[in-house]
Amino acid sequence: MTKLLENSLLVSFDFPMKKAVLVICLLVLFNLSFATVYTHDQCHFGTATESSYFSASYVGENAFNDLINNYGWYTANGTTTGWLEYEFEQEKTIAAYSIFTRPLECSSAPKDWTFEAWDGTQWVVLDTQTGINTWTVSDQKTFEFSNTTSYTRYRISITANNGTTYTGIEEMEMYEEAVYIGNGGHESVWHFGFGASLDFRYDPPLAGTGSIIDQWEGCSSISDENGDILFYTDGEMVMDATNSVMSNGAGLYGSNSSTQSSLVVPHPTDSDIYYIFTLYRNGDYEFGHKGLCYSVVDMSLNGGLGDVVSGQKNIELNNPHTEKITAVNHANGNDIWVVTHDWGNNNFLAYLISSSGINTTPVTSSAGIVHYDSSNGWYSAGYMKVSPDGTKLALNVLGAHTTQLFDFDPATGIVSNPMTLTTSRTYAYGIEFSPDGTKLYTTGWEHNNILQYDISLGTEAAIAASEIEIAVSAVTGGSNYSGLGALQIAPDGNIYVAKDANGIGGSVNYLNSWLGIITDPDVVYTASKAGATYSDYGVYLGGNASGIGLPTYIQTYFKPLPVTLINFDAKCSDKGTVIEWSTASETNNDYFILEKSNGKDGFSEIARVKGAGNYNGLLNYRFVDKNEQYDYSYYRLKQVDCNGKSTLFNVVSLNCDEEIYFSPKLTAYPNPFDSEVKISVENITGEKLELQIYDEFGKLVFLKSYKLTNNTFNTTIQLKDLKSAVYNLRCISEDEILNTRLIRK
Repeated sequence: MTKLLENSLLVSFDFPMKKAVLVICLLVLFNLSFATVYTHDQCHFGTATESSYFSASYVGENAFNDLINNYGWYTANGTTTGWLEYEFEQEKTIAAYSIFTRPLECSSAPKDWTFEAWDGTQWVVLDTQTGINTWTVSDQKTFEFSNTTSYTRYRISITANNGTTYTGIEEMEMYEEAVYIGNGGHESVWHFGFGASLDFRYDPPLAGTGSIIDQWEGCSSISDENGDILFYTDGEMVMDATNSVMSNGAGLYGSNSSTQSSLVVPHPTDSDIYYIFTLYRNGDYEFGHKGLCYSVVDMSLNGGLGDVVSGQKNIELNNPHTEKITAVNHANGNDIWVVTHDWGNNNFLAYLISSSGINTTPVTSSAGIVHYDSSNGWYSAGYMKVSPDGTKLALNVLGAHTTQLFDFDPATGIVSNPMTLTTSRTYAYGIEFSPDGTKLYTTGWEHNNILQYDISLGTEAAIAASEIEIAVSAVTGGSNYSGLGALQIAPDGNIYVAKDANGIGGSVNYLNSWLGIITDPDVVYTASKAGATYSDYGVYLGGNASGIGLPTYIQTYFKPLPVTLINFDAKCSDKGTVIEWSTASETNNDYFILEKSNGKDGFSEIARVKGAGNYNGLLNYRFVDKNEQYDYSYYRLKQVDCNGKSTLFNVVSLNCDEEIYFSPKLTAYPNPFDSEVKISVENITGEKLELQIYDEFGKLVFLKSYKLTNNTFNTTIQLKDLKSAVYNLRCISEDEILNTRLIRK
C-alpha cells in the first residue's frame, strides 16, 4: 500500500447547526490497491459530533483538525465504546478512511468497530473491522472498502479498544475515489518545485510521482492535446515523459534562481515542434550574461520521446535581459505572442511565432518604469502575465517594490497605458489575473499575504484604491527567503499559490507540501471577507514540495469557456438513461458531443446535439440513452466551437440495474446573480421545504419556509441586500438536505 498524504485540516467556524461545525479546505490524494486514486473532501461545510468526550479538550472536532498533538477525540473516562460522526454539506461516495493514534500511547485505539453511513432511515454498515491490535504510537492505518452510494453522514462505531479506560482517535480522514474527467490540454500536467507534479485531468487534481524536477523558481511543462505530458524543464535541463533528461537536454541557459526561467510554446502548425524560451537570472549581474535564448524540441526524435534539436539550442535573442516572460495568442487565434521585458530600460519586446517560426525582430514598446539597478539586479525579478483575454498585462518589479498594469494589443503586440498600483509592495513577486480578466492578484516575496485589485474600475486611482488583503498564509515570511511565491491559473479555474516555508531548497513540511488555492477568483472581496476565498491547503503534492515558482504557460489556455454549463446530470428511468444539461450562456458554440464509457474501455460518442451558436440566457438540453449495455455507465459532455476547438466537461456515473430512483436536484439560476435568483428543486418529497442561505462565515442571511404541493418546487428570491461574495444555499425537506453554492456579483 503506497500512501501519498498528510492528515486533513478542519477549521472551526461559528455556524447555526449542530455541536461543532467545520469547513474542510484541503486535498489529500493517495493510491490504494488496484491503483485506485482517492481524494479527501475539499472546501465543504460539515459537522462533527460524538457520543461522549473525555473533556472539552478532547471533543470530536479535534479528530479533524490536522494536528497530531495528543488532543484528538476521546470518550468519557470509563467508557470504552462510542461513535464519532461527520456530516458533509453534500453527498460523498466515501470508499476508504484512515485512523491515526496518539504520539503518547496506542492502547486507547479502537480494536473492533463498524464504519457506517446514514441512508435517511438507518445506519448502513460499509466496513467491519475486528481484532485490530497491532497499533503503535503515532500510527496510521487505512481501510478500503467497496461503495458506490453517496451519503452525507458517516460515522465510526467502536465496540472495543486495546486496553485503556477510554477510547480515542487522534485523527481521522475519509476519502472519495478521484474522478478522471479527461479535460486534456497543453496545460493539464504541471511539474515544479522539488519533485512535485499535478494532473488536472482529475477532479480534484492528482499528485504524481517520479518527477525529477529540482527547481526553486521558474519552470515550464507541456502536454499533448489529450493532456499526456510531453516534457518539462527547469530552464537548465529538459525531461521527457519518462522523467529522463533528453539526450541533448542539458545545459540550457535558464537558472534555478530566475523568476520565469523557462516557457514552452508549441509551433502553431507543426505538432512536433516546440520552442523553449529561457531566461538567466539577475539582469547583467551574473557571469556569462546569457540573457533571453530559445531552443527547439522535436517530438519526432528519440522514438517519440523528443529531443532538443542539435544546432538549435540556446539561440540568443536578447542580452542582457530581465527574468520576465509571458505568452498569449495573437488576435487571429493562431499565432502566438511571446512578451518579455528588456534590461536597463522600460522596453517590452513582443516576439511573434507564426507558421513561419519565430520572428526574431520583436515589436518594441516603451512603457512603465525602467528595469535596472546597479546593486544586485533585483529589478529583473518578479512575475509578468498577460490576461487570459489578451487585453491586459501586469508585472511586479521585485527590487522596486512595484506593481504595474498595462494595456496589451493582441493584434499588434504593443504594450501601453502604464498604471502604477503600488510602490510599497516589498519584494513584489507573484502576479495573476482572474479568469475573467477583471481582478489582479499579487504576492510579495518574504511575505505571507495576497492582495487583490479590481481592475474593472478602469482608472489608475480607482484600481490602486481597491487594493485589499484577501488572505494571510500560515507561511512565515521575512526569513531565509520563505513566503508566498508564484500565482498561476489552473484548468479548473482556481488560482494556485506556491508556498516555500523553508527557503531555497528547504525540506518538505506541512505547508510547502501543499499549494495554496484561491477559489472563485472572479469575485470582489472586501475586508470583512478576507480569507474566505483562500486556503493554504488547496492541493496536496504527494510528499513533494513547492519552491516559490510554478509553471509559466500561454495565458490564453485559461480563457473562460465559451459555454457556461450550469449542470450536467444523468438519471435512470423506465425509458432508458435520461441525460440533461443546461447552459447559462453560449458563445460560438456549434454542437455538443455526448460520450459514454463502462469505466474501462474509454469513451465513445453516442449522440451529437446542436448548440445555440451565440446566446445569453438559460437553455436546457435532454437526451435519452436507450442502450443500457453496461451495469455501471459513465457519461461525459464535450462542447465543440464553430472553429472546431473542443472542451470537455465533467463526468457523471450511475447504475441503472439498481432500483430506479430519481434523485433530488437543487438548481439556482442565474449564478452568479445580480439581485435575484431563481430556485428550482426537482424530485423532492414531503409536505414542506425550507431555504437557508449562509455567508462564508457561517452566518444565516436568509431563511424562509414553503409548502410543497408536488415533487417539483420553483421560486424567485430577492437578494439585492447581499454583498458580493460566495454563499451556501441549503434546501431542507423532511427527507433531504441539498446544497449548492451561490455567487453574488
